[in-house]
Amino acid sequence: MAEPSWFEQELRREDALLAARRSPSAVLPLGWGGAYGEPPPGPVTASPVLYVNSGPVWTAVNAVSNRVASTEFRLLEMRDDGDDEVVRRHPVLELLRNPNEYLTGFWLIKVLVTDLLTAGNSYWFLAGPNRGAPSEIWRLRPQDVRIVRDRQTLVAGYIYEVEGTFIPLDRDEVIWIAYHNPLSDLYGIGALAAAALNAESERKMAEWNRSLFSRDHAVPAGIVNVVDDVPDNAFIRMQEEWRKSYGGGQRKTAFLRGGAVKYEPIGLNQTELDFLNGLQWQEDAIYKVFGAY
Repeated sequence: MAEPSWFEQELRREDALLAARRSPSAVLPLGWGGAYGEPPPGPVTASPVLYVNSGPVWTAVNAVSNRVASTEFRLLEMRDDGDDEVVRRHPVLELLRNPNEYLTGFWLIKVLVTDLLTAGNSYWFLAGPNRGAPSEIWRLRPQDVRIVRDRQTLVAGYIYEVEGTFIPLDRDEVIWIAYHNPLSDLYGIGALAAAALNAESERKMAEWNRSLFSRDHAVPAGIVNVVDDVPDNAFIRMQEEWRKSYGGGQRKTAFLRGGAVKYEPIGLNQTELDFLNGLQWQEDAIYKVFGAY
């Protein structure tokens, strides 16, 4: 099994620290979605799979998230004369620059943008002593966050699921940012939902292309037809001599004996399918959806 990456190790530490800090001492008030909230919809829970399995999606999301995370944040204070004054030092700026001991400010914003583009929702857990002023910011995985709805305030709180344990979080402990979703008044929807069909098509085309050239699916490069019905030992010797003289690598040659053989291909080949242009079209469509063309 491959060694977990630095980022995966970071997320595991985040889960462990969060679980240790927030034990579920009480269930949030019963809302429209029940005491444990409404589970996120399919586009939210399926986003990590498409993100890691599609090269164009990964490239586009990282291009946009790196660009946003490289932006310098400024805090402005409005003076009495109406002009804005740049504030150089402030607890909020320090918190954004150093959200916690495992996460830098760059990665905090990068992950926020990544979550918005792929899942449509991004959640920050604000941790502080005695639930006071936050001293740390932790990213919550969108696919594991449930929103508990309230009839008066829409959102009563949140439930964060960690390894089967439901951790209740107050509304003031979480910063929730979401893209507009015309199909829901609760969960947002990301750009990946619009590019999902193109991402799946691009992935299937890549799988089909790999299968075409794999050992089990490759079509023979040619057929040697021995018309006369030669003995087995002579037939085997002919195969060995042919492959020794003309074979190489995974190149295949079919050997037949005892009659004429006609090869009739069925289906469309790569040229007839315009495979390369079709694959490029899928990738271009993904880049355009994410604004990274």
